[in-house]
Amino acid sequence: MPVTAVIHFTAQPGKRDDLIAFLSGVQGGAITAGCHSIAVHRDLGDPDKVFEIEYWDAQADHEAFVKAAADAGAFAPFETLLAGPFTVAYGEPAKRTER
Repeated sequence: MPVTAVIHFTAQPGKRDDLIAFLSGVQGGAITAGCHSIAVHRDLGDPDKVFEIEYWDAQADHEAFVKAAADAGAFAPFETLLAGPFTVAYGEPAKRTER
């Protein structure tokens, strides 16, 4: 069943644009690993927060990508960009409306 992953990040003060640039740089790997689409968003209520919305075939696919990327050291720059750990929430479509 398709799954949506919503990942929340809090950047070090003044590092949000650097975090967005980093996330944009690793998106190709996620697409190659099976992600259907990724959108990076600036949080309008907090100048240091960013979130991604990703669409995957399964939660396990996303988890495998994150583990492989972490094991390969691809997330090392997070240490200098993040103010704390990122969080992930998974959801499945209940209803979708588009215009």
